[in-house]
Amino acid sequence: MNPNPGAWFEYKKVRYKIWQAMLFEKKGTVGTILDNNFTIACKDQSIKIIEIQKEGKTRLLLKDFLLGMNYKVGDVIN
Repeated sequence: MNPNPGAWFEYKKVRYKIWQAMLFEKKGTVGTILDNNFTIACKDQSIKIIEIQKEGKTRLLLKDFLLGMNYKVGDVIN
């Protein structure tokens, strides 16, 4: 899936591309932000994002991306 077509999601009407992620064992409702590390619940497991890009911006490691991100655990992405 990397680089094309890639994995995308929308959060607060902004589109994001996931460049790199790894599977994680946490479970929750699909699309829910599970923790402060922006782990996102999927069907059977979750993904822990490593590298992400906000539409129109440069790719960032998650730790740098989260510095300017306003989100809450429990929010749902599309």
